[in-house]
Amino acid sequence: MRALDTAIRENGGGSTDWLVGVQGAQRELAKQKQVSKGCQVLIWLTDGGLNVRDDDNLSFLSMNSLCGVAVVPQGGRPEFGLGPLYELRQSGVVVFGVLLDVVGPGISELYSERKSWLQPLVEGTGRADLLGGPKTINCGDGTGVIPQNHASGAFIRAQQLGDLAVQFLRLSGLIQGGSLGSLASDGSFDINPGVARVELLSLAEPGALTLADPKGNILSLSSPGVEVVQSAGASKVAIRVDSKEDFGKWKLTGVEPASVVLIAYSALSVNPEASNALISGQASEVLVIADVSDPELFSVTDYSFQIEAFSQTDTGNFVSIGKALSSELDNGIWRLEITPEATDTQVNLRFEATGISTTVGGTRLSSIASEQSLVVSLPANFPTFGPIPLDLGTLQGRLNPATEFLNVYAPASGEVGYFCYGDNPNFVVQSDSIDRAATWNLQIAPAAAANLLDGCLEISPGSTTQVQLSLRNSETANSQVTGFVDFTLRDAAGAELQVRAPISLETQRIINPLVLALLQILLILLGVILPLVTIYLVNRFSSKVEHGNELLKAAFPVAVNLKSGEIRSSANLDLKSAQVGLDHFKFQPPKADSKDIEVGGLGIAKAKVSANPLVAPWFEIEAKPDSSVFTGKQNQKKESDSHLEPPLNSPVN
Repeated sequence: MRALDTAIRENGGGSTDWLVGVQGAQRELAKQKQVSKGCQVLIWLTDGGLNVRDDDNLSFLSMNSLCGVAVVPQGGRPEFGLGPLYELRQSGVVVFGVLLDVVGPGISELYSERKSWLQPLVEGTGRADLLGGPKTINCGDGTGVIPQNHASGAFIRAQQLGDLAVQFLRLSGLIQGGSLGSLASDGSFDINPGVARVELLSLAEPGALTLADPKGNILSLSSPGVEVVQSAGASKVAIRVDSKEDFGKWKLTGVEPASVVLIAYSALSVNPEASNALISGQASEVLVIADVSDPELFSVTDYSFQIEAFSQTDTGNFVSIGKALSSELDNGIWRLEITPEATDTQVNLRFEATGISTTVGGTRLSSIASEQSLVVSLPANFPTFGPIPLDLGTLQGRLNPATEFLNVYAPASGEVGYFCYGDNPNFVVQSDSIDRAATWNLQIAPAAAANLLDGCLEISPGSTTQVQLSLRNSETANSQVTGFVDFTLRDAAGAELQVRAPISLETQRIINPLVLALLQILLILLGVILPLVTIYLVNRFSSKVEHGNELLKAAFPVAVNLKSGEIRSSANLDLKSAQVGLDHFKFQPPKADSKDIEVGGLGIAKAKVSANPLVAPWFEIEAKPDSSVFTGKQNQKKESDSHLEPPLNSPVN
């Protein structure tokens, strides 16, 4: 079990990007499933409404993508099929959405109406305050009903940190199979025969609480069988039943009884017999056993309940195949007769005990469920195959197929047999997170040289042959996919048996590695090019020749030696000496800075920008007609040159 917390806040600036957080948790849970196939629970904790970078359009798109339905028209089409939360529940992950809905001074109310969006995302349906006002919306497949073969989701709201701590303790108890109850107005509560443990959750300090047992004795909260846990301002007092003297009326004082959450746990279990077996086409007896954790303290007769059996159909749903009351059990054993269909190679069964209550006092307890998958034994004259179900592993993206080998065994009768799959085998989907049944592509091929005739493999007596199954799909999604493939088995006499081989695989939505590499290269190039282009454009449109209000100008008649480049004043002034002073310079009429400025007597000064953005801008003076502008820093011209036209260069201030 993983708590989804800091992964929600991703893009900085106070953003609360639910989509990024949920997808991150989805990836982590997928990695964990590769290590362990145990049950998974996602606890999604948030204290803010959906907000992607303070951008409404991005937030609306994120909501639609999470929901799998365009519930906000301004957000456009969902990006990830029926949504990551639908995918999580379809993969068997139980989702709890916990909203810390705090209000008051200093608490931002920005996007607060979007907090209501959490419930329909987690539970598949609910009322949400959208742009048109509060209304009921349905996410996922749009029905508002979580499919029977999917895990469930639940929304929990807390309005202070202490409440949140209580909710988490309550949530933990429900996950462990507890059922909710309450105290009487005087703080009393019953522990009836059949109740194995009771937990009392409150915001009270443990030191303020007093606990009395059925005999009226005041117990220390550190007494044997009593445990106290404190968590973020919440307290849990757990009472474990260790003897029959613990049954009776207890009392808790020191706290308002109405504020206490009581959770009661059962000692009952209902499980199928491990040795259950099925034979194709024959009625078989399946045993389901009701038992208790400690027979010295508890008995199956301590409970009243109904037990019901379900069988999974080709569509993946479970249908009822029988039920019985607890009073009809034979010493806690329920005997159920099942006849597999001729096509069945595996039967998936689910057993549920519901309406559980103690026979004394009527304490309501949580329902119990268990499952069993039974491989159906085929007649000895036909070949068999395995493993059942066949797990193809993980299909990543759309390029590399998910593959696995199926072992085909010769008939137990010692005769030849035939395993047939035809030219166009078909994969029939039972459960998937999106509708892509039409795009599955199944390939079947013998793993080694084999005698193949008209799509049938000959299985010699005593031999084992392998066939490789490969599945791919052009539509990608995060999903736990189940389905089956139809095969035909034939015996030596030509009799045929149509069977179905169950198939399972995980699919993951990934980006093509080549596309990802190209995107990374493109992003790197853009990271280099965009700043350079920006600098160039800034220079291009902002560079000006600075004139100002205090520009001084002096003009002197000179003689130029084109061969030596020597410049001499016609008035016998030493232009490099103190003979030239401020009295030679005159203020010019003020002009605004501009890209082009006329410099009286010389020409036009123009701002220039290089194509290389790392080169500083400059200005050049463009001479008047029949004139030239030059400096002594230019390369010497040949004496035969009729005139000089080098630019006068100077950095722009």
